[in-house]
Amino acid sequence: METDLLKIGENILKTIEKDVDQAEVYIAKAKGIAIKVENGVIKTARQLYDQGIGIRVIINNAIGYAYITSFNEDEIEKVAKQAIALAKASTPDSDFVSLPSYSGKYPEVKKRYDKNIEFASPEDVAQLMKVAIDAAKTDDRLYSISGEAAASYGEKYILNTLGIQVSDKATQSNLYIYSTVKENNEMMASYELDESRILKELNPEMVGKNATEYAIKSLHPKKVDTSTMDLILDPMAVMDVLGSGLGRALNAEEVMYERSYLAGLIEEKIGSEILNIEDNATVEGGIASRIFDAEGYPAQKTQIFEKGILKSYLHNSYTANKMHTKNTGNASRYSYAGLPTISITNLVVQPLKGTQEDLISEVKRGILLRSTGDTPNMVTGDLSALVSQGFYIENGEIKHPIKETLIGVNMKNLFKNIINISADVRRIGPIISPSILIKEVKVASK
Repeated sequence: METDLLKIGENILKTIEKDVDQAEVYIAKAKGIAIKVENGVIKTARQLYDQGIGIRVIINNAIGYAYITSFNEDEIEKVAKQAIALAKASTPDSDFVSLPSYSGKYPEVKKRYDKNIEFASPEDVAQLMKVAIDAAKTDDRLYSISGEAAASYGEKYILNTLGIQVSDKATQSNLYIYSTVKENNEMMASYELDESRILKELNPEMVGKNATEYAIKSLHPKKVDTSTMDLILDPMAVMDVLGSGLGRALNAEEVMYERSYLAGLIEEKIGSEILNIEDNATVEGGIASRIFDAEGYPAQKTQIFEKGILKSYLHNSYTANKMHTKNTGNASRYSYAGLPTISITNLVVQPLKGTQEDLISEVKRGILLRSTGDTPNMVTGDLSALVSQGFYIENGEIKHPIKETLIGVNMKNLFKNIINISADVRRIGPIISPSILIKEVKVASK
């Protein structure tokens, strides 16, 4: 199949290259299994298939893009002609320079493919869910369990008229459990998740057990006094706050149009001396790891913060050319149906020492934040976050869960006021981080 799909890409380029200045073909093929559980019972079990081809052409700096979900030769030819027609009808972009070119060696990134996931059956995925559900049944107060489990396999092929011709395959499995507990008339809920490229590294026991245990820990929440206090971000909360709150701000396109609170701050010290963060697409087994980006440019590691100094934004070929800087290989596509955007890969926070418990022991008054559904204002960096799950700390000990509580901080102050980072790293989606202790955050209960 790899040879066949590469041949399709080569044929498309040969057919259209005489009519365009540059062209790119993006081919993707994927399959997956998804199981959904409600009230402890499998509600749905689906097998998913998707495939398609996206064709991007450039004529006199004008871009045309069209896609198709079929590999039929005649239909592909029609879509290629459509992309050319769209380019001819489009307004030229004076900032467009070129699609990427690359003729060097691509990195080797291990543990991204597992045949046990590619050839998993619905029964295999259902078994993962069963183990997680059994592990969640740790307490008589458990009221209901819901969740999802999935296993997926994907192939992609990228070719362009500047010599790029690359292909790749990868797998992923994930598991999510949401436990609701009831004590007297009070009900509380919590969740846990895990993701892995390798099936045997997925931990359904941890997912089920933690979901219920955190739900129980959240019973009997109280409000806290409005004041300024310390904040500990659990790795779950790091995903919430930095995954979007930093990831989007690093997008060079957002920076170009001054829609990012980090615009104009390269080489400025805006964070704590202990803050070191990198975007690393080559992490072994990383959920966002890859050997090339969505334009076929090689995956790499990019230093974001170094001792609190902002070192780089994240670029694809367009923004790198427009801003006269290095392409960081962060072109991203969610589907063959769209043009490349920019996104983080694995955002890695460098650990220091100790555990989350050690950070808690340092706090006189503060909040341990496990999750929030809010993200910062991208232009100002202001974050007003409702605590979805969190705990009040006093004199180095967790006293009780909290409710109806807001945390307010500007992201630049958050970076600057980091005073400690633990070493107990956890991978959650594209975020690889330990817990982070921040001083002087505004906390208010409604």
